[in-house]
Amino acid sequence: MALPLTVPLGRNETTTSFTSRLAAANGLNANQFCRDWGFAFSEVIKGNQAAIAKIAKLGGVDKHCLQQQAFIRDNRLYRHRGQILNRDTIRIYDVCFCPACLCDDIRAESSLDAELAVYARAAWMIQSVATCHIHHMPLARTFSRPGRGQHDDFALNIRKSITRLDKLAVSSPKRQPNGLEIYVLDRLEGVAGQELLDSLPLFAAIKVCEVIGSVALYGIRVKAKTLSESKMLPAFARGFEIVNDGPEGIGRFLSKLLATSGERDRKDGPGAVFGRIYHWLMDHKLDPAYAPIRRVIGTYVVESFPVGIKTKLFDDVTVRQPRHSIRTLSLETGRHPKKLRKVLRAAGIIGDTQMASSDHNVTFDAQAATTVIAAMERRLYLPAARAYLNAPRSQADLLIKHGFIKAKDPIAGTYDQFSIDDLDAFLGQLMIDARPVDHASAAMADIPGAARRAHCSAVDVLQMILERRLVWVGRLRHIHGYQSVLVNVDEVKAAVRGPDHGGLTHAQVREALRTNHRVLLALIANGLVIEFRAHNPVTRRVQSLVHPLELARFQKTYVSLHVLADERKQHHLALRKELDAAGVKPVFDPKTVHARFYRRCDCAG
Repeated sequence: MALPLTVPLGRNETTTSFTSRLAAANGLNANQFCRDWGFAFSEVIKGNQAAIAKIAKLGGVDKHCLQQQAFIRDNRLYRHRGQILNRDTIRIYDVCFCPACLCDDIRAESSLDAELAVYARAAWMIQSVATCHIHHMPLARTFSRPGRGQHDDFALNIRKSITRLDKLAVSSPKRQPNGLEIYVLDRLEGVAGQELLDSLPLFAAIKVCEVIGSVALYGIRVKAKTLSESKMLPAFARGFEIVNDGPEGIGRFLSKLLATSGERDRKDGPGAVFGRIYHWLMDHKLDPAYAPIRRVIGTYVVESFPVGIKTKLFDDVTVRQPRHSIRTLSLETGRHPKKLRKVLRAAGIIGDTQMASSDHNVTFDAQAATTVIAAMERRLYLPAARAYLNAPRSQADLLIKHGFIKAKDPIAGTYDQFSIDDLDAFLGQLMIDARPVDHASAAMADIPGAARRAHCSAVDVLQMILERRLVWVGRLRHIHGYQSVLVNVDEVKAAVRGPDHGGLTHAQVREALRTNHRVLLALIANGLVIEFRAHNPVTRRVQSLVHPLELARFQKTYVSLHVLADERKQHHLALRKELDAAGVKPVFDPKTVHARFYRRCDCAG
């Protein structure tokens, strides 16, 4: 049920902003408000769906609309409206806003206090968006830096800036959003852009524009960390202009760098010509997010430089050769020579006699070595395998423990490596009949959630899915891997429910006897009410129970003073005097059972 004091959900408002305003409407900051309702504000910040659903219910808004604007934390990545961002592209500590937008909010919600009417737009959380596309003015920052743990409490942080909004809106200079800002906003709305940029995760597209643009404006030795925001914004714009023209535009830019480098010995490689662009790609040569841009620039380097047939660039562009040495294979793969020696020796490609030779002199068949290294590349250590499956640590450990996924035989002393092909096969089996859905209804849950609600193990749910014992299995379109799989909770509950024990719980017996827990335990302890132990059909936990016949026997034979008084419509004290006067004594010692019980036959008169 919604709270009496709520605020309306703004268009494209972040979940943290709505939580902050809802808290402020109820006289609290966001941390205090969430704690009062049994969860932490940090769960809302991380995009926890359960926490956001609670906020939506308290605020009386649609939970799907609210969840859509969440920045869902996934390790060091953030998922927002189907796009992937990282810490470098998110404003973690700065609180930015458009003064004119906030003035519009105040006018639109004139019945609310100003600090409750204004709200944060999701786009303001993205570092590369520094201009309001509606009012064409730079985003401003709050006057005071947020305190520890308060960066996402928008209503709290904007409070000191409220009185200056009109002045800021009037005094802010006018400027048009640059191409990258427009591209980011369009991409969040699902509008297709340039093919190369669209092939990259959003954080990678932004980073590529930053690197190329900073080199274009400030030279090949530029250090991005030293650039102020006033210098970084033009770099974003220039980089987008270059990359938005696709591989041809990047090629033209690289040709200009090559032409301006002058005559020099090319043996020192493309790093000397392309500077930060080349070294940055080398630093990220194993990151799949940048694979498309590595292929574009790597292909240009191979075609433009006198690169020999023994070279591999960025792990994407390869020139093949019949034989390799440790040295050339190291250059091709980027792997350390010592690591390659161990792997090739374990695979039998090189022998013990070659181990003492230098890296240049240890030669072997290139195709055989490439096959072995490719197999090694198709393996992931456990943390990477968990991320690949999109499975929490506890669930990944469970999958390994019960043999759903298995580590491959170790290569040269490595352990806990998992084949990507095996992981793909497991996910494929898990989702072979899964029906895609946009949102999970209340009747649906992911595997660990269904296990909790059905009081069983996630292993039980997995086996039901893999053995096709469930009629309905689904998967969320906007989530990948293990955590996208959904099942019908009622179906799982029915499958794991045990036989009914036929007994009554202590609570049911207390209600029937109209007594308290202390009295019932005393009756049981003294053998006056006989209990038995059985498994709960739902939770499968052993519990203490009383058979209905045993309860009926006790009720037929004995009656408490209070129950007898109710039956006779007398006050219990008056009835007690009457029984004492008639010489009717309690059948059990009241000090032992903590209540007065009489034989019904003694009270018949």
